[in-house]
Amino acid sequence: MLLIENTEACVRTLGPLILIPGMNKVDPEVWDKLQPSYGGPILDLIDQGILAINKTLKPTVAVIKKTYSIKLLEDWLSDEKNVKGPVRAAAFEQLKIMKSEPGKSKKVMIGEEDGISAGDANLR
Repeated sequence: MLLIENTEACVRTLGPLILIPGMNKVDPEVWDKLQPSYGGPILDLIDQGILAINKTLKPTVAVIKKTYSIKLLEDWLSDEKNVKGPVRAAAFEQLKIMKSEPGKSKKVMIGEEDGISAGDANLR
């Protein structure tokens, strides 16, 4: 498995490949086929810190919080042998957030006047 992190808050496309913000699981064969046509732009995005590529990344709480792919979260949760404890709990929580209905999830921050985090995508 090849994990590619899109560090920007926008979707990136490289030919047929669509990279959402956060972690993306990519088939290594698909990635290799892109190199002849998109190798230069891919290197530019890596040099700029927009894309980060990792072939061996294991999920951590920090990685889970940057994952917005329901399929990838479900894949990690299906690996009960290697995804345990706080990482497993973080994956369940992130999946719950990703599957929640808009307007149903509110993040409360202590000290916020209206009680809702300014960065919450599901405001009111």
